[in-house]
Amino acid sequence: MATARRNVWTIVCFLLAICMCLPLTSAVDSHRTATAAGTNTAGLCDPTTNVHYGDGSKDITADDTGIATYVGGNMYIGSPSGARWGADAINGSYAVEAEGQTVVGGDLLARPIKKGSDGKSFFTLGMVAFGSQYLPAAGTTILAVGGKVGTAAGAISALGGGNDDHAQAWNAPVGIKSKATSTPTEYGYKAYIAGKQSTVWGDPATPSVKAYTNTASNAVTWSGTTGLDKSGITGAANYQKTIANLSENLSSLTSTGVVTTGVAPTGSYTRYKYDSSKSYGMTFANDTVNRTVGSQTYSGVNNEKVLYFSGDGHSNNQVFNVTLSQLTSDGYRGLDFAFSNIPANASVIINVVKDDGSSLASTDSVDFNTGWRFWWNNDEISNGYVTSGAHAVDSSISNAYATAGESIMWNFGDAGSVTIGGGKAYEGLKLDNNASLDDPAAAMLGSIL
Repeated sequence: MATARRNVWTIVCFLLAICMCLPLTSAVDSHRTATAAGTNTAGLCDPTTNVHYGDGSKDITADDTGIATYVGGNMYIGSPSGARWGADAINGSYAVEAEGQTVVGGDLLARPIKKGSDGKSFFTLGMVAFGSQYLPAAGTTILAVGGKVGTAAGAISALGGGNDDHAQAWNAPVGIKSKATSTPTEYGYKAYIAGKQSTVWGDPATPSVKAYTNTASNAVTWSGTTGLDKSGITGAANYQKTIANLSENLSSLTSTGVVTTGVAPTGSYTRYKYDSSKSYGMTFANDTVNRTVGSQTYSGVNNEKVLYFSGDGHSNNQVFNVTLSQLTSDGYRGLDFAFSNIPANASVIINVVKDDGSSLASTDSVDFNTGWRFWWNNDEISNGYVTSGAHAVDSSISNAYATAGESIMWNFGDAGSVTIGGGKAYEGLKLDNNASLDDPAAAMLGSIL
């Protein structure tokens, strides 16, 4: 339902929205003191680009030249299970697609769970069924996997797998998608994977990374070595330094807004598929519940916590500092976000800090589940991606949803680990009629740094 978009990630595996960013080398300095009320000049993330969400878009004709998803370490489509190398080495994920260009410094490990209409699990990169349809140029390397974390080996070797294996899939391959079902255009997207070719666990006939429609001989290159220097993606090998500098600059910005916490409203809510064809509902109250779904359990309040971000109403860069103790969903189903007093065309920069206000260090961890509700300038916009059918939202809501996704940048600094779980939908009304305590459909709008 949600889709990974730009600009940068240093953590794994949650599918977000779009952040149209200025060139990283000049963005912060040129807008550090921009506070003029009523100005049309955007801050760091520019929400004025005409982007909408859906399964087709005519709004953007330019090519996306940026890296949409960057993972400096290992990328899991799923999560580590704690087991050694084998059939159960990682847990699965209901995530299904990531739009644009993805660069992974370490290894790629994927266990897609969600099944398509053919009954088979899938996860695709590049072109997506639902997203902004803001695409890289034809022939672009859409996935690059380097196979090492700094000078250390990737996760596969550390878990006991092969030293020359740097991409591994379970259930189904990671698919490189470069053609939409409804159009004849073939974009010819490619993948560059470190090491030797691997196959889907238990299926020796199917590569772990597979081009869906591009039949060229170089559609997927298994390099036989490690590193990103020959991936064909400009700047990929040194991108870690680029985003580290950006993160440091963002951390130095002075806060312009206030963050407080509270408990979200009670009541019943329905979330729809983007074309209104399916729905699922949930009821929030303040009673205590105990729920078990598969191997996962939840005991706590049958409601969600909410973070309130109140802007100053005029600064181009709306800067917030949120502490570790605020950014947690412990005891609640998830964490909702409510933004108010955010001016038009403003960038929203959220620096996550320690409780004493200092920057996060490698010893710090962040862990929370997203909630099912999101307010932007006091409007609840969580169904803003529903673009067609009986439950299509008003254009003001869909525009606000796109604006929020384009405007927000989360900066986690040097945190040692960041885990963002999905929403809890244990009422049993999920799209495929299964309850879930970690549903990625509860999207976290914005980009993550």
